[in-house]
Amino acid sequence: MQWLRRYWPYLTLILAPLLVLWRGVFLGQAIGPFDQIRQMAPWNGPKQAQPWDVLQADGVLQFYPWRDLVFEAWSQGRVPFWNPYELAGTPLLANAQSGALYPPHMLMGILHVPTAIAMVLLAWFHLAVAGLGTYFLARQLGASRLGGSVSGLSFSLSAFMVAWTGLPSVITTVAWIPWLLAFLIRSFWQSAPSGARRFEPLIGIALGAALLILSGHLQFVAYGFMAAAILLLWLTINEALQPLRPSSPMGEDLQGVPKARDGSWKAKGFLAALSLCAGVLIAAPHLMPVLEYSAFSHRRNMPSEEGYLAYQASAIQPYEMVGIMHPVLVGSPSEAVQGIETPQPLSSYWPGYLKRGGNFAEGALGLGPVIIGLLLLARRRFDFRRWGGVALIGLLSFLLATGTAVGRMLYFAVPGWSSTGSPGRISVLFVLAMCVLAGVAATQDKEAEPPEKWRMYVPIAGMTMLALVSIYALMFALGDVTPLPPLSADLFSTILTNSTGNPKALAAISTLIAALSIAYWLKQQRKAGWILLVAVFASFFLSVPQVLRWSSSSDLKLDGPKSERVAILNDAWDIWFAAPATAPPNTAALSRIHEFGGYDSLMHRESIKLLSEVNGQDPAPPANGNMMFVKPSADPRRLAAAGVSEVWSRSPSGLAKSAIEGPGRAYTPAGKAEIVSENASQITLRATGPGWLVLKDRNMPGWTVKVDGKEAALVGGLWREVELAAGEHDVEMNYVAPGYQKGLAAGAAGWLLLISLAVLSRRRNRAS
Repeated sequence: MQWLRRYWPYLTLILAPLLVLWRGVFLGQAIGPFDQIRQMAPWNGPKQAQPWDVLQADGVLQFYPWRDLVFEAWSQGRVPFWNPYELAGTPLLANAQSGALYPPHMLMGILHVPTAIAMVLLAWFHLAVAGLGTYFLARQLGASRLGGSVSGLSFSLSAFMVAWTGLPSVITTVAWIPWLLAFLIRSFWQSAPSGARRFEPLIGIALGAALLILSGHLQFVAYGFMAAAILLLWLTINEALQPLRPSSPMGEDLQGVPKARDGSWKAKGFLAALSLCAGVLIAAPHLMPVLEYSAFSHRRNMPSEEGYLAYQASAIQPYEMVGIMHPVLVGSPSEAVQGIETPQPLSSYWPGYLKRGGNFAEGALGLGPVIIGLLLLARRRFDFRRWGGVALIGLLSFLLATGTAVGRMLYFAVPGWSSTGSPGRISVLFVLAMCVLAGVAATQDKEAEPPEKWRMYVPIAGMTMLALVSIYALMFALGDVTPLPPLSADLFSTILTNSTGNPKALAAISTLIAALSIAYWLKQQRKAGWILLVAVFASFFLSVPQVLRWSSSSDLKLDGPKSERVAILNDAWDIWFAAPATAPPNTAALSRIHEFGGYDSLMHRESIKLLSEVNGQDPAPPANGNMMFVKPSADPRRLAAAGVSEVWSRSPSGLAKSAIEGPGRAYTPAGKAEIVSENASQITLRATGPGWLVLKDRNMPGWTVKVDGKEAALVGGLWREVELAAGEHDVEMNYVAPGYQKGLAAGAAGWLLLISLAVLSRRRNRAS
């Protein structure tokens, strides 16, 4: 019992993700809508009752194949530099979201954990890490164990984290943001009497920054560093103006903090900034190849007024804010609208019919009624100097997510910002900040007078109810909006009415539970903290739609040649409905079949140009600019010239395969060359000379070649070519991502810098 009393917050936060992931943990199901992909050719599985969610489908078509290739490479003891199965070959490590050098991914591969199981375990790990990090951050701001638990649970079970669990690079990256912010605060406020722990925050800052980058999603990496910069600036300025003396975070006595006027704020700020730099250097083996390859990215663009308007159109709109208190009020992408007849079920997520590309995950800024109620309490005892840094992060992220002029400044001023995704994603910082501040508000102030019996909680319940009424009023005002074509206004009105009926009842019940729980907690003079935890769990069940998709298995096997290249013909893709597609891009990679098309977040411009020439048109469907099809208009001669040997198309029986006459993927003047083996960094061939060996795989910087064990010259433009003498030869081509070697050197410098900072900090504090 003593162990439970001491460690119950950690145990609760570690087990809480089971509420989201219980299907995978206990039933062995796979994360992702595999069953919906299986209804396409050639699997032709049963039609699904759940609506199509184009964003959740990315969990199957992008992240699962990337993780599968990365795990396989590490299981073989190889660095996963290259993906040979898509787009005639494309970098894997240099695609940031693959997380090729992320330590937990390396561990899953080395341990040979099956990919579907690894995805569930990693989701559990990162939701728990996010909750524990938020707990730690709230504790640094003076929250009690109860308050920290409320913060951690509310964030790890928030609509944002649940909605993005199926796209793992997001939660993998976001999980480290609260840890980075917490260690920044700790580097200023820690006051251990000896120097033994003085360097702990510096190590925490550096490792937090490194893991943030290595985890993969650069847009959220940018958000994390933006939050860190704001907080670091806030802490430095406040420390310079007047020493901060927070009341016992983590149970420590901070009365011994030196006064800021002695100049210690300069050293603290400088050491924290250097620790951030050390973290960036440690992650350089991953970051530098990504930056090198991004110079060739198809998404690279110049900021323009037209681009800015398109960027802002994807921001969170006013009508989406009805989900702040109750995310369920915007509907659920996993539930079908009842009472209407359509060829396929329509999602009850009604904002998706008003904003092009609108998706529940992209606008998930919901907090829940418990957080709103506790924030109403925070206004009475808000210490702006202590909490202002986190509050400022929340405010700025809200302004950016909702498309205000602040976003315009970043779009035109910050290099690369114009190439990022929806600005609504930065709402994660808003959710994090509000959860932390609510947890601080849920902390007993020992110096405060006991509250009156009823005057404290009646306003809370009344204001919460008022917020709920205002939400309903805003929803009814949506009758004048214009839905996207081909939806009519009448059909949208029916969708809105049918989508919000049951959620309104759930919202009312959730609000009542939250109001009564906070009132009871106040009545007991903040001693019955368990009631707040019950309210948080109730809010999760009643307010957060279960948008995460599950499937009976992850099997999407295809039969095809293992060494030759195929072209899979597709044309249609849709946001609202499952398209009549054939083996969508990247599914071939799961069976280790080489495909000419592909689906990636970072692609070489020349690869896209090649597909455009083969198709005679843009290879991307209008619904997705990162998905590259081989379309029915493709020229067979150009396909053969690209090394394609078979063309697959949809047929009544599922799949039709047609052979194409051509040299194949690898050949010399003497005929086809034999591909002996290939993996994530190497391909070996046996070929007969004299003449040029041509491998119709994309030739990019980083490839080298050996002929019979000796270095040779690799030439060619789009494809790889090497000259052979007469006779039979063994040819070995190896790939190392450009920037990787420099990144290793920078990483070593980062570790050296971090060790130096730790030693310097320890000596300085011993001397003082």
